[in-house]
Amino acid sequence: MIRVTEILRSLFPPDVEVEGGWSGEINGPLFPEEQALIERAIEKRQRTFRAGRVLARQALLRFGVPPAPIPALDRRPVWPAGYVGTISHTDECCVVAVAHAGVIVGVGVDVEVDGAASDGVLRHIATEEELASLRASAEPRIWGTLLFSAKEAFYKSLAAIHPHFVGFHDVRIDLDTGNGTFRVVPLHDAVRSAVAGLDVRGTWRREGGWVFAAVVLRRPVDISAVR
Repeated sequence: MIRVTEILRSLFPPDVEVEGGWSGEINGPLFPEEQALIERAIEKRQRTFRAGRVLARQALLRFGVPPAPIPALDRRPVWPAGYVGTISHTDECCVVAVAHAGVIVGVGVDVEVDGAASDGVLRHIATEEELASLRASAEPRIWGTLLFSAKEAFYKSLAAIHPHFVGFHDVRIDLDTGNGTFRVVPLHDAVRSAVAGLDVRGTWRREGGWVFAAVVLRRPVDISAVR
């Protein structure tokens, strides 16, 4: 079985802490505020929610953040003051990334079953330009799943600076199939404004039947200020 945390470490820079694993193997307590969010949820939802919170606390602990509730607002995790983070999961796999808020203004991660995107999903999430590129590829569903995952990771990275709905056609993803990176091209003025002046880095990896995508939004460092 693949080592999820090691894959995540290969996608993110060292100043981002990551955790990943298989939801059925991740156990730990929830705080009452968290338990209340899922008390009526089905067992699968409870399992994946618990895994995300347990892994998130493990990642935050490396920054010296003691265990505390991670509530939710509109189903998005509310991170401790001074931190940004992201959680993604399938029914089986759960992944988390956390960073100090400051130079890094957003992180996003996504995990998907490799090749799971159906033709209907691809028509829904891809721009005409992206669809043309997928149809010209030898494996449209594989690259389409990666396209979907890259967009999801980018949208998650915006949570702290642009907590508004972003449609699948509001950005274009330019995949580099050779070096495991992708470029995010905003197509909507609001998204373009949200990331203006930021360094947007997207990375991806396919491993063991899974697709992982990661995005880091970083303010450029003013070299003159640190001399």
